[in-house]
Amino acid sequence: DDILTLAGNWSLRDDPAHAWLVERRLRRGDYGSAFAHADTLVRRRQDIQPQVFRLFTVAGVQDPQRSLPVIASLLAAEPPWRGAYLGSLSETPEELQLAASLAILLEAGPAPLTNDELQGLYRTLLDKRQFQALNEVRTRINRPPPGVAVTNGGFADTAAPEPFQWRLFQKAGIGTEIAADDLRPSNPALRVDYDGYAAGTVAEQLTSLPPGSYRFTAEVRAETGEPAARLAWTLSCATGGDAIASVPGGVSNAAPNRWTTLSGRFEVPDGCPGQWLRLVTRADDHRSATLVWFDRIVVSPNG
Repeated sequence: DDILTLAGNWSLRDDPAHAWLVERRLRRGDYGSAFAHADTLVRRRQDIQPQVFRLFTVAGVQDPQRSLPVIASLLAAEPPWRGAYLGSLSETPEELQLAASLAILLEAGPAPLTNDELQGLYRTLLDKRQFQALNEVRTRINRPPPGVAVTNGGFADTAAPEPFQWRLFQKAGIGTEIAADDLRPSNPALRVDYDGYAAGTVAEQLTSLPPGSYRFTAEVRAETGEPAARLAWTLSCATGGDAIASVPGGVSNAAPNRWTTLSGRFEVPDGCPGQWLRLVTRADDHRSATLVWFDRIVVSPNG
């Protein structure tokens, strides 16, 4: 052990020595030393990443109390394999739970998950329908703050990761962007240019409202067209099913090109751990241009 430790310390390229030390230290239950030598190997050898990553994952799943702080410490050093390892934790429920635990541990350290890394984790948990883990990670790391039902409702904060952030859609007949408001240049807002004929989603974000009664409000300004007839804000359970709320995307008979407030009330039922808030089209059988702005989207308890 002393001789091979010396050999490993003398040369970071002595793969046989480091591989022997990994196995030796694991047999002694020394995760810190074993994983340090494994880190040395995987920094140089992409071809052995799957074996080393599997080593980290098995330890993290079977002995989390002792191994997770060591794995998190390695990831906090931002090694070149960090992204590849985090991306590998995407298949089994055990891997997803390990990824969630590492995200929580890293948040308290010097190198928390980047927005891209966190977005990847959130998307994976969403795709695997792991809503409990998704909401737990968001609550524990406070990114974005779970107390705010609609993230970036004023369209000025682009830092939050998807799916708890606006995702805008573009297609023929639907143009969507966040732009400076013509009437309030210092204020960004959602600008929608819709031909009245195309069908689809304009914008969406995931929310995590507990069961209960809520009120939806938004500011709207129509330059042309009839957004109340051609667009709608909907809320649907992320687990599937029809919309549980639908609010017209405009105010009937509102003065043109002036900001007004639209609102609606709805109930989130039990068994709906996550919800999609969407702006969707209400297509007609002919084209009719609608240019409309939205701002200050808020969902609040209906008390």
